[in-house]
Amino acid sequence: MSTEQDSTRIVRSWLEAGSTAIPDRVLDAVLAELPSRAQRRSRWSLWRFLQMKFVLPLAVGAAAVAVLAVVLSGQFLSNDSSVGGPTSSPVPSPTPISIGGEFTVAGDLVVAIEGRIDGMSLSGTVNGSYAGDAFTIDLKCLRQYDDQTWMLAGVLTTSADPNVPDGSWAAVIVRDGSPQKAAIYPQPRSTATVCEMFVNRIPDSAVEGPEMIGPMDEGSVTLPPAPATSPAI
Repeated sequence: MSTEQDSTRIVRSWLEAGSTAIPDRVLDAVLAELPSRAQRRSRWSLWRFLQMKFVLPLAVGAAAVAVLAVVLSGQFLSNDSSVGGPTSSPVPSPTPISIGGEFTVAGDLVVAIEGRIDGMSLSGTVNGSYAGDAFTIDLKCLRQYDDQTWMLAGVLTTSADPNVPDGSWAAVIVRDGSPQKAAIYPQPRSTATVCEMFVNRIPDSAVEGPEMIGPMDEGSVTLPPAPATSPAI
């Protein structure tokens, strides 16, 4: 206690005197007090500081590792098609269907059809004659009018009618039944820009009209077995 009082008194007298340099005896007295008081707090503060320096990087590092693991696992799962979720199977292509046959209507219309349907795509040729004049249709598209009636359409490359020029649109309309019924329906090329447009605009009267479709005298046509639809244009 006497040492503390002496040091305090010495320092106070030095300050009151307005000195600018610390006397050696004052410095020695102050330094003598440091190990017993302030030094213990200094060690504790330093220990806490060192602890924080090590703990914070470890915590931040652990969090970064966790985030990185999540990101990498997500990339791995997204890139590996064999992990999680159903895998899609390839859709099989439709089996092409052959259609065709030969028939005669009213003794004047003789038709032979040979075609192939692949999905909604039609290819093939119609060869025939009307009142002895030959005609040819290059098949391009088709339409199912109802569950019994099909329209097989394309370009009339050779016309049997002088009023219908080559290059016009034409369709063979066939209605299933006993006997089957059939007719040829032509239209100028200017009425449609594509085959699908032409075939979808064929009016009901071409099928239901008494002069447009008639029973086959002989022969028949093999039609697609399953229903199909053509896009309306």
